[in-house]
Amino acid sequence: MARHGRRFTYRTIIKRGLRSTCPSEEQRFYFGSAASPVASSLIESGTFTLTYDGQTTSAIDYNADAATITTALEALSNIGPSDVLVTLQSNGFTINFQAGLGNIDVPLMTATPSLKQKAD
Repeated sequence: MARHGRRFTYRTIIKRGLRSTCPSEEQRFYFGSAASPVASSLIESGTFTLTYDGQTTSAIDYNADAATITTALEALSNIGPSDVLVTLQSNGFTINFQAGLGNIDVPLMTATPSLKQKAD
């Protein structure tokens, strides 16, 4: 049976010190949860949106590439060109804040999923 509305966890944050006192921030988004991630190959269909500092992207396909996610984020008025670097992983993706959003403490981004997991 297919599972609908599968969780999309976004809570893992890593601060990386690029300069002595100003960390750059990385936020990770997982299909499933960080403790029990679901490989993106097990997602059948769906979309998600990302909200950053009160602004929400248009719907992003679950299997979007890094450039598509980056473009959706850069369409927000509070994220400029080159402010984010998106890296895909087998169970989600990572967003690194850089350029105008680098070396500052940025707000936590949230995800709103509408995903369907493949049948067991």
